[in-house]
Amino acid sequence: MARLQYTIEDDIKKQAEMIFREQGITPKVAIKMFYIETIKKKSVPFKPSKAHIPNAETLKALEDSDNGVGLTVCKNLDDMLTKLNS
Repeated sequence: MARLQYTIEDDIKKQAEMIFREQGITPKVAIKMFYIETIKKKSVPFKPSKAHIPNAETLKALEDSDNGVGLTVCKNLDDMLTKLNS
């Protein structure tokens, strides 16, 4: 058996767990169902909303940020405001 550990926003967790309770399942069962359906369909078992899929430009910006590319380092708030206004 594998042990999974993920971090998710509190609000998302609370809303999802309320729905799971209404359906009579636990989060553990819901996650297992998701994995099983993913395997069966060989794909995510639903069509994700475009609002949650970053476009190429956003993905590049996130990657650059992670790698420190194009970042401006500021010593303090005053330094940041000076750099923003220049």
